[in-house]
Amino acid sequence: MKTTTSLSVAAVAVALTIGGVISPTHMGVAPAQAADAKKQISNKFGKQFQEAKALIDQKNYKAALPKLDELKALPGKSAYESFVVAELQTAAYVGTADYANAAKAMEAAIETGEAPAASKQARAKNIANTYFAAKNVAKFNEASAKYQKDFGPDVDLQLLAAQGLYQERKFKEAAEAARTVIKTAESKGQPAREDWLKLVYSAEHEAGNAAGEKVAVETLVARYPKPEYWNALLINAQKTIRGPKVQLDIYRIMLAAGVMQKTEEYMDMAQLSIQAGVPAEAEKVIQKGQAAKLLMEGPQKDRHLRLQTMAVSQTKEKDTGLAQQEADAKAAATGDADVQVGEVFWSKGQTDKAVEAIQRGLKKGVKDKDDGYLRLGVVYLTSGKRGEAANAFKAITPNSAPAQIARLWTLLGSNAVAAAAPSSAAPAKASAKK
Repeated sequence: MKTTTSLSVAAVAVALTIGGVISPTHMGVAPAQAADAKKQISNKFGKQFQEAKALIDQKNYKAALPKLDELKALPGKSAYESFVVAELQTAAYVGTADYANAAKAMEAAIETGEAPAASKQARAKNIANTYFAAKNVAKFNEASAKYQKDFGPDVDLQLLAAQGLYQERKFKEAAEAARTVIKTAESKGQPAREDWLKLVYSAEHEAGNAAGEKVAVETLVARYPKPEYWNALLINAQKTIRGPKVQLDIYRIMLAAGVMQKTEEYMDMAQLSIQAGVPAEAEKVIQKGQAAKLLMEGPQKDRHLRLQTMAVSQTKEKDTGLAQQEADAKAAATGDADVQVGEVFWSKGQTDKAVEAIQRGLKKGVKDKDDGYLRLGVVYLTSGKRGEAANAFKAITPNSAPAQIARLWTLLGSNAVAAAAPSSAAPAKASAKK
């Protein structure tokens, strides 16, 4: 029987993180004699093993590699001894950032048949990860495919594949691969991470897929309603949605979402509100611009004051004639005037009267049914009645400009950022209705 030393070497654990950052861990050495004599290092090779392992413990990986090459070449080793050599080589190669050879050493360790059965899955994944770190796309794909065939879909490996495709500027494929990551995660009850959704958005943008980019940024807004994503979505809306009131509608969403940040935006919105016959909205916009310290300051202060004076004056004039305007609208054969009156009531925070007027107008018939249902849905949504708003929005012709605006309002309503009417002092709270 072959004599043995008391050196028993545990399996090397290689810690891997997504993105290719790999670091070796210390190998555990059990000082006691192993129960299984086959899992020991013989006296014949004990000194070389000890020397190599000591260098690895000292993190002197470069010096350990030649000694390990010598050990690997020595004849007469047991399968377990060959396994330990491969494990030590893995640690040394990882320590020197030689990931290509580290992956080969990992494979060699498995080929000895001595790797613990419980470590089979982790080792297979480490091999794929390490080939990715080595920038060997073909071997990564091969190892990743084998892992997922043996153990099922894996979010981490799928993400690496998507990132690799993006780095290779294969943007269309990267977007699809990133969506696969999200699908796999969600099938396991895991929510889609923000960086995954950003990868889809960025890949679609780089691929020039406007439709895919829009869906991606909408998903980001719905799940992670940050100002940067709202800005991207609304910039896209300004470029793609066409209609007589689209800009005012977009400004309303910007204001409600809290992403209006420029003096010119506040001024433009106030002017558009006055032109639309809702000067009370313009007053509130100017007040919010002043609270944000973007109006009533600087060299344009006089211009801001003139606009405010106009808004106040026209609001008083509108209030004086509102009762008559409402009566005239009720008497009209068609409902366009009712919808206009309803929007005036909404701008003043009188949501019940706004709903009544708009519904009356829609019942009589209007020139632009889609716009009428958009106005009704916005009144409901900004007063916290999300269910009623959803029903109103469903009546709008799909893919029309009002439908696209309604989609933006719906996203806002689903966010933690509650939608609020311009005349409201505080955001409306969502009702229990969905």
